[in-house]
Amino acid sequence: MKPTSPTEQLLDDVLAESATPEFRAVLLEETLQQVRRRRHGRLRNRAFVAAGLCCAALLLVLKSRVPSSQRSLAETTPSQALAVKLVSSQPWPASRTVETSPASVGVVSSAPGVVPVLDTARERKPFSEVGDPELLSLVAGRPIALVQQPGQPPELLFLNAEDQRGFPVP
Repeated sequence: MKPTSPTEQLLDDVLAESATPEFRAVLLEETLQQVRRRRHGRLRNRAFVAAGLCCAALLLVLKSRVPSSQRSLAETTPSQALAVKLVSSQPWPASRTVETSPASVGVVSSAPGVVPVLDTARERKPFSEVGDPELLSLVAGRPIALVQQPGQPPELLFLNAEDQRGFPVP
C-alpha cells in the first residue's frame, strides 16, 4: 500500500463515511484547478505590475530628455500665450504649379528585330602578350629590374624616376 499524503489523510477524515472514491477524485481535481487559477492570477498580476513599472520608468526617462524650453512652452499661462506671434500664409498661385499630361511625352518603342546586335570576336585578343626577352628589348639601354616574388606575377621596376613617367620606344 502506498503512503498517503497529508491532504489525502485530511480528505479521508472529513469524507470517511459518505464520499465515494470518484467523488473524492473530482473534489481533489477541482481543488487543484482552483489553486492553479489563483497561482496563474498572481503571476499575471506580477507581470502587469512589472510592465507598468517599466512603462513608468520609460516615461520618466523620455520626460527628462525633453528640453526645458519645450516643457516651459507647455506650461505657459494664457497671458503668456498672447505674446506668441500669429503666422499666416497665402495660397500657392496656380501660375507656379507645374502640370504634366500623359500625351506630352513621346514614347519610343523598339522590337528585337529592328535593333542591330553588335558581336565582337571573343577569340581574338586586342593585344599581344610579350615575354621577358621582348620586354627587355623594348627598354634596351635603360636601367630596369624584373623581379618576381614567390607565388606572385613578375614585376618590372624602373630605376630612373624619369623612366616611370614614360619614354620613347625604339
